[in-house]
Amino acid sequence: MDSKQLESSLQALVEQLPFDVWVRDADDRMVFANAALRRRWPGVMDRTVETAEVQSSVAETWRVNAGARRRARERGLGREPRH
Repeated sequence: MDSKQLESSLQALVEQLPFDVWVRDADDRMVFANAALRRRWPGVMDRTVETAEVQSSVAETWRVNAGARRRARERGLGREPRH
C-alpha cells in the first residue's frame, strides 16, 4: 500500500468513527472534522474557537482546551517532529 492509499484508508476510517475527531491548525482554526463532528457542530469548519457557531458553554470548554494546547507548545510539548 503506497502513502496515498494509506492516507485514503485512514481518512475513510476516521470518517466512520462514531465520535468526534478533529484537527486544528496553529492558529486554532478547525482544518479537519469527521462526519460525527460535522453532524453535531455544522458551523465549525475553517473557524476558530472564537468564531465557531456553537453554544457558549461548548466554546468556553474549547477555549480552555486551546489554552492548554498553547501552554504545552510553549513548554516544547506537541511540536512537529523533526526529521
